[in-house]
Amino acid sequence: KGDTVLLQGDNGCGKTTLLRLLSGLLKPATGQLKILGQDVTGQSVVQMARTIGFVLQNPNHQLFADSVEAEIQQSKVPRTQTRQLLEQLNLSHCADRHPQALSQGQKRRLALGAVLARQPQICLLDEIMVGQDPISLEWMLTVLQIFTQQGGTLIFTSHDPGVAERLQPQAIVLSG
Repeated sequence: KGDTVLLQGDNGCGKTTLLRLLSGLLKPATGQLKILGQDVTGQSVVQMARTIGFVLQNPNHQLFADSVEAEIQQSKVPRTQTRQLLEQLNLSHCADRHPQALSQGQKRRLALGAVLARQPQICLLDEIMVGQDPISLEWMLTVLQIFTQQGGTLIFTSHDPGVAERLQPQAIVLSG
């Protein structure tokens, strides 16, 4: 609880594959996958999603609601929490807009908010800090620090040294 882990390595070394295994989107061909001390090898993605949130590199693959606000409220979170997340991620001004009308950076922040609204124990992020201006990146990093301070575990990939400097993660280097 509260750990922050950065997966590092060259393109193609398996960072995204590892995140997909941890989220249940991929199943291991052999062996077991244990998360939080429990064998999750046979669990469905839906079962694993109760514990693990995954923000994909391409946010277009996980935004489905008719408005930015509805995207966060899909998780049936209280309206006050929805508004707080939208404010923390600087998305309040576009709460009524369709998610596909947002910029890529805004979509990434929205996907992060939608995942964090579900209050997962573990949050997986695949290069979602790309395309953020310095102020937007600061909003994201602050929300992620709050998540870990409240006991969440963060596992992410990023090629941005400033992100690693700010989050102070444990780094795990993968090689192909």
